[in-house]
Amino acid sequence: MLYRMLGGTNEKVSAIGVGGWHLGLQKVSEPLSIRIVHAALERGINFLDNSWDYNEG
Repeated sequence: MLYRMLGGTNEKVSAIGVGGWHLGLQKVSEPLSIRIVHAALERGINFLDNSWDYNEG
């Protein structure tokens, strides 16, 4: 996995991220959402984009 430094910090962030908008949709089950996040983490992805505004919080 390719990582980049986050701003002026010593934190490394994966160059590939996972968006979270789809994880709260009714057509994506909770178990599938959990599998998606676990698969990303297992592959070294540590940038997860999420927002309270997705799917009305």
